[in-house]
Amino acid sequence: MDDIDRQLEQLREVLKYEPNNPRLDNEFALGRYCLWADKLQHDFFRHIMHRPEPDDFHFEEHGHIYMSYWYGALYVVVEGWRELKLTDPVIDGLLCSPNVDLLRRYRNGVFHFQRKFYDERFWDLMLAGRESVEWVSQLHREFRRYFMALFAARKKARSAQGAA
Repeated sequence: MDDIDRQLEQLREVLKYEPNNPRLDNEFALGRYCLWADKLQHDFFRHIMHRPEPDDFHFEEHGHIYMSYWYGALYVVVEGWRELKLTDPVIDGLLCSPNVDLLRRYRNGVFHFQRKFYDERFWDLMLAGRESVEWVSQLHREFRRYFMALFAARKKARSAQGAA
């Protein structure tokens, strides 16, 4: 069982004992999407660490697949964050970036058929440069920080209830 499996199991365990807490259910549901994005990010980085040759087409194309699904999954977390009206000063600051719209368009390019191979939805985020890549990574780290703290706090509260 890997970390993501363990974390998902912990979420299910906490929710078993708080089934009538819709806010917690909503936040944990969004946290699940964050964990899925974690898995995709992990697969992307694992792939790029094993680069066989600098100009290997298959390597590049497979890396693009992992990255695209990771970015698409991360935008689902952005959508859920806004829909649930969650707040965190660091995350909220990152969500003021124009990169949010580029990420949304990228996700749309990934999950909705595009007639053009070189569709601008894919390339606009890439052409925004290294800053956009760093922004995506920072946004993901901050979402992960938020949800891991939430999960840990609920687990601790659950343990305290069990000890009482």
